Amino acid sequence: MAQGRRRLERALRGMLDKKVDKPKEYKGLLGAWVAGVETVGVATRPDFVYVRLRGATGEVVQAFNDEVSEVFDLPVIVIRDPKNPHLWRISGRDIGQYGDWGGASYIQPHGRSHSFTPQSEGEFTGSDPAWIFKRQYMPLLPRPITTGSGAIYIEADYYWWAGSYHYWPGSGTDDLFQYRPTGGGAGRFVTVYIRGDEGIPDYLVGPEFSLIFPPPDPLEMILVPDPDIGFAIAAVSLQTGTEQIGWQEIYDLRLTTVAPPETGSAVHIYDEGVSKGQVSALDFVGQNVEAIVTGSYAWVSVTGTATTATYLRSGEAIPLFSPTGVYWTVSEGQYVTGSLAVMANGVWQIPVTDFTEQYPESGTFQFTESPETGTLVAAIWGAPVPQ
Repeated sequence: MAQGRRRLERALRGMLDKKVDKPKEYKGLLGAWVAGVETVGVATRPDFVYVRLRGATGEVVQAFNDEVSEVFDLPVIVIRDPKNPHLWRISGRDIGQYGDWGGASYIQPHGRSHSFTPQSEGEFTGSDPAWIFKRQYMPLLPRPITTGSGAIYIEADYYWWAGSYHYWPGSGTDDLFQYRPTGGGAGRFVTVYIRGDEGIPDYLVGPEFSLIFPPPDPLEMILVPDPDIGFAIAAVSLQTGTEQIGWQEIYDLRLTTVAPPETGSAVHIYDEGVSKGQVSALDFVGQNVEAIVTGSYAWVSVTGTATTATYLRSGEAIPLFSPTGVYWTVSEGQYVTGSLAVMANGVWQIPVTDFTEQYPESGTFQFTESPETGTLVAAIWGAPVPQ
């Protein structure tokens, strides 16, 4: 009897020696306030997170985490690591505190593994760098909308235009199917661009070309917007039978790398409504011209009558169209634009009354009534006619 009892006790001790004690579990909430900011990860200890035991702000521990996503206030269970009893470790989510966590799978923080930042000469971080292609770059990204849609969507971003930043909030384009080729077996490109001043999309419809006998380089059929009007976003390839616009129809024309804007404000110059481009500086020259700058405004004052260059030439007046002799020119020397006075046979011909200018840069003029060809004719450009 005693011998049997001893065998039983030895067997029980053997089992107890091999038994792993279940660690004591503690409930807590993920994260803590560091300098008043909600913080989950411990900055000085990679893979460690803050846990507020029992949710109390006065009982904050640092626990090793390879079990849950770093979500502030996430209910978790922590234990003392069996192999390292001096360390806290997260054992899992406290699923008794909520019924649904959104169905998200846990992915351990691993952003550094996708980084390709140089640390020193010949050394880079990240064992699995993520190579980012242009279509993964979201600002102003042209993308399909839905299957069967004839429009594309342009994502939001800021853009620099005419000396200031503008915001494009993101929007879809018009239905581009209206620009499909009408001929059989034909194709064309429609350039989608943003008008810089108005901040709206616009379109350039390229010429049709044969898909059976395509041009050597179809990309030459892509039209480019005037850089003073807007900037290109994408070229959409449309064919006679196009029924939807997907990624394969969108040619991304964004310039993802551009020069920084020049220091200072750009000024857009127009001549009678025709754009002459942008400049970063204006220099006013000439007599009786005064420029005053106050704050963001500039005033240019012109007083009196500015004096223009005067050229005096003498010689025979030459009829340009014989035999009528209606058009005349003074052939010698250089002429400039401006008011014109002509002396024929010692008589000044009064502008408008006796002649009109024709092709001023060439020095050619026309008499209303043709005077006799004299031996001495003077032409004065840029000077009033003597009375």
